[in-house]
Amino acid sequence: GCADCHDPKTMALTITRPALIEAFARQNKDIKQATPQEMRTLACAQCHVEYY
Repeated sequence: GCADCHDPKTMALTITRPALIEAFARQNKDIKQATPQEMRTLACAQCHVEYY
C-alpha cells in the first residue's frame, strides 16, 4: 500500500523495509541523509531488490 513508501501524515517518501535500513547500516551509511533523488530510487528499491 501507500504507507510502504509514503509517510501517512505528510505523504513524504519514507523507507520502511528493515532489509534496506539494515543494508545501509552495515555500510555505515545513514539512510536519512539520502537526497530527494536518491529517495525516489530507494522507495522503490526497498521492495524490488533482495539483500540476502
